Amino acid sequence: MQLFDSHAHYDDHAFDEDREQILAGLKDGGVDKVVNVAARLDELAAMLNMVRSYDFMWAAAGVHPSETYELESKDLQVV
Repeated sequence: MQLFDSHAHYDDHAFDEDREQILAGLKDGGVDKVVNVAARLDELAAMLNMVRSYDFMWAAAGVHPSETYELESKDLQVV
């Protein structure tokens, strides 16, 4: 059986101390693919760098509802 984690936040600071060990152990736990979701636009670049380091991870950009007060129309333009 293959598991696909469709919504993760491994870029969160809560994982700073053991992120590499956790990610390295995912496959042993049966998780083969992960979509890591950025919850804040200012964290997107760091999250993309992290995802590029792991061939089983993809990135999704988003803004958590509690952070929408920071959004400006310029932030929503597609690059």
